[in-house]
Amino acid sequence: MGDSAARSFAEVQRFRQRWLWQTILGLNVLLLLLLALNQGLWLSLPRGPLFELGRVIGPLLGQVPPAMLLALLVVLNLGALLLLTWYMETYLTAEGIHFRYFPFRPRLKIIRHSEIRALRPVEYRPLDFRGYGVYRIRNMEIYSVRGTLALRLDLQDGRRILLGTQEPGELMDAIEAYQAQRQSQKEIEFKRKK
Repeated sequence: MGDSAARSFAEVQRFRQRWLWQTILGLNVLLLLLLALNQGLWLSLPRGPLFELGRVIGPLLGQVPPAMLLALLVVLNLGALLLLTWYMETYLTAEGIHFRYFPFRPRLKIIRHSEIRALRPVEYRPLDFRGYGVYRIRNMEIYSVRGTLALRLDLQDGRRILLGTQEPGELMDAIEAYQAQRQSQKEIEFKRKK
């Protein structure tokens, strides 16, 4: 494994999509409001639209156990904390492309330059591949955290890998530079043997 000085490309992606965190925050507010209505806290509100909402919904929510609402709140926030730990790391060395998708693939996977038959940047729709995450569909492995950009690698053994990246052109240029350097080194070695 190469050290950071030998890396020509490095990228770490995390789940930091605004819509995701806004949804989690909205669900937290909703669950807290439902819990307050469940406990009858609406009775202490001044008369107004929220009081009227509590008057209508409060008795219905009184039948929902508060422990269930608290459990939903805890599960939602534990899930959010888990999302904060997920990341995808990709870097390139003379050895190849190194990547991991923590926590699902905690160990670095290495694709050697000699294993790559073809590569190209692609734009894709995550919902076509079940969303973000680690997936295997037919003979393609998909690693995606955010966005719609990726680098598609076609390997010598027929497998295809789609690596989500925010900088597919930069990653492809770095890989092609390594492949060209390796090819010129092979030509030099071949000439020396003659």
